[in-house]
Amino acid sequence: MKALLIAISVGLFAGTGFIQTSGTSWHGITPFHSTRADVERLLGEPSGYCHCQYKLNGDPIRIDYSGNRCGIEKSEHWDVPRDTVLTITLHPQKQCSIADLKLDSKVFQRIDDPELHGYTL
Repeated sequence: MKALLIAISVGLFAGTGFIQTSGTSWHGITPFHSTRADVERLLGEPSGYCHCQYKLNGDPIRIDYSGNRCGIEKSEHWDVPRDTVLTITLHPQKQCSIADLKLDSKVFQRIDDPELHGYTL
């Protein structure tokens, strides 16, 4: 839960307008465990050039999947089955401020991150 809050906070506060998760379950989809078939049961048929774009309640979602198994393609350095979920990126249409997250300032601190051109937690 803490990792998801951090991912949400970084995405929203950095002004990029997206939330990306890897390793955290989202709507029952878990990176490195769920498959394309699991995603399509939940979200329907994909669209886009990569066949990895979906919509949920009007919000665009991109789910990246693994390609060939390790040893078949040199660019991949792990051995997970083809079409396994790697990352989930949500582009929420509703904007919210960092204050809306009601984060505990004793747990999180605001620091300048020149790579993100904004702030991160």
